[in-house]
Amino acid sequence: MILQRSNWFWSVLGWCACCAAAIGADVVNESARKIPVAYEADVVVVGGGTGAVSAAIAAAKDGGKVFLAAPHPYLGDEMTATLRLWLEEGETPASPLAQRVFGDRSQPLVDPNRIPYQYEADLPSAGVHRDTAPPSRLTDGRWDSASSESVQYDGDVQITADLAQAQEIRTVRVMFYRRAPGSAGGSPFDVKRITVSLSDDKEQWKPAAVMENDLPDSDSATLQAAINVRARYVRFHVQKPEGIERILLGEIEIIGPEKTPVQEAGRETPLPPRPMHVKNTLDDELLAAGVRYLYSCYATDVLRDADGQVAGIVIANRAGRQAVIAKVVIDATDRAAVARIAGAKFSPYPAGHLTFRQVVIGGQPKSGPDMTARVIGDGYPIVGVSRGGQLQRVLDDRRRVARGLAELAPA
Repeated sequence: MILQRSNWFWSVLGWCACCAAAIGADVVNESARKIPVAYEADVVVVGGGTGAVSAAIAAAKDGGKVFLAAPHPYLGDEMTATLRLWLEEGETPASPLAQRVFGDRSQPLVDPNRIPYQYEADLPSAGVHRDTAPPSRLTDGRWDSASSESVQYDGDVQITADLAQAQEIRTVRVMFYRRAPGSAGGSPFDVKRITVSLSDDKEQWKPAAVMENDLPDSDSATLQAAINVRARYVRFHVQKPEGIERILLGEIEIIGPEKTPVQEAGRETPLPPRPMHVKNTLDDELLAAGVRYLYSCYATDVLRDADGQVAGIVIANRAGRQAVIAKVVIDATDRAAVARIAGAKFSPYPAGHLTFRQVVIGGQPKSGPDMTARVIGDGYPIVGVSRGGQLQRVLDDRRRVARGLAELAPA
């Protein structure tokens, strides 16, 4: 054992000596070698942040063959790695991608006017997307994932909700998932039409609304209708399009008269999206746009054509080095690494006093000379496990993982 440690010591010492010799040398010659061409694309995007993903999707929508090289083993690093997940006051996501990134529906802001109810269906739930017993999945407030938070029906279905007593119904909303025929993800599912009927005795029904699905293509959608009628029972007749065999529903909401504005329901602003939600959303968007991409890839050089123009990049990863040939290279790295490699000119880094920010989880905001702090949001609730084994959300402030995100910055 002592001998092994001694060998390790001398090995490290020799390695350090080699490094010192290499550092002391003016230059070293790298042997010429051939590297494989991993991809050929119209556009290569370097970077894994939301800007890189946006650029790749835009290029793909314009008809380009796109490849993205992400430096981390996930996407959205400028949000998730830094935990800068919140929107500033008055800020609203504008682009469809931003709306999906900040639309973390697995921890929604519960509408205080939502009416609790029990429901039954005239068709059993099917496949791997079965409902609970008794049925509850369409009222649990979670509809983020079609794979884990949906209920499947293999045909048109009637779902009857019992509000326990006659109540004023202002609005109904139905959230459902969609997959177009021919999709690489598998067999399609969608909703064509939802007919809403009301009853006081579950015998005599009156039509209340018909919601047609004429929405543009997307992974999920919500149909909503104003009701403004008093009733105890609400029936939803959900119909699938012709040629599609199944329906995947996420949530059904029945909203009563407005009592308290939604933003005042125990929290002034919605919770920021979870880091995993951001990563998964960006993954899904790239896949939906047909963009090929690799994680943990670093651009180490640029390729040039016979005229000296940039014609692609060299990437390094666990498999070694590969070439990516492209007509256009988009540098979406946080430090413009590819542009620097290509020899682009940059302005000098500004001198003088600079402001640095960091995000701290938990604890109390601290103060000091030239420092300010603010609390962002209200923290994330714990998801615990009940004795019965079912997941339950614990909303008690005393058991929060973090009371909020604190942003520290010099004053």
